[in-house]
Amino acid sequence: MYSIYMGYPTSESIWNGLKVAPILADEIQTFKALITVHKVIRGGHPVTLKEAQSQNHVLVLLQEMETEVTILLLGFMLNFLKQN
Repeated sequence: MYSIYMGYPTSESIWNGLKVAPILADEIQTFKALITVHKVIRGGHPVTLKEAQSQNHVLVLLQEMETEVTILLLGFMLNFLKQN
């Protein structure tokens, strides 16, 4: 993921996009948003982890789509962010 953003080691554009996208419209969009967040956190530039910690409200917003998959993935991501 970092190789895609070589010149721009930030994830602000992704977080801004998630804020305006209709990610709660259905389960598929919510799931795709979660996968995107996971890839950014795990494979992005090291600064993206710090940015993700400041964007906790986006993950909390995703919790509104209460499906088994979103609850499991969000629980994992929120715990990961608290530990790092």
